[in-house]
Amino acid sequence: MTKDAKSFIYYFEHRLLPEVFYGAKGGFIMAINKDPQELNRVFHKSASDAEVEDEVPEDFMHTELVYVDDDKKDYLQIVEFNGPEECPLCKIAVMRFDKDFTKLMYYTFEYEFDGSAPVLCGWDEEGNHLNFGDKAETVPEMLEIIASKIEKDKTYA
Repeated sequence: MTKDAKSFIYYFEHRLLPEVFYGAKGGFIMAINKDPQELNRVFHKSASDAEVEDEVPEDFMHTELVYVDDDKKDYLQIVEFNGPEECPLCKIAVMRFDKDFTKLMYYTFEYEFDGSAPVLCGWDEEGNHLNFGDKAETVPEMLEIIASKIEKDKTYA
């Protein structure tokens, strides 16, 4: 995969998705849950515009909505990426929100330069990169870390 394709994937995972999540809030979440392939279509249209379409996987990502608690007050929109396992790209992105879309957080598990387990990071609403430091190998472990962080820290980073 070329440097241009990797740069495009980075932009999509680290800039475009958090920007749209924080900007469109509920509209974005409703759109990708109404049609789970919509996010892949947007990705591939953008990849085509960036002239890297032939270098990215056909099924680059899939998404799933889960509830953090039984009261259905807090949600996680999980996006699992099927791209290269290389730093600084992501294994998953997790968009955390409440039912009113007032408490938002965009988490990522990013591959490390040294090849170790992906590390929990994120982007805040102002576009600042956050590094929480927790590491995990599998998606269930990653979600467990995020759920634990949410339970411990109700300030929504």
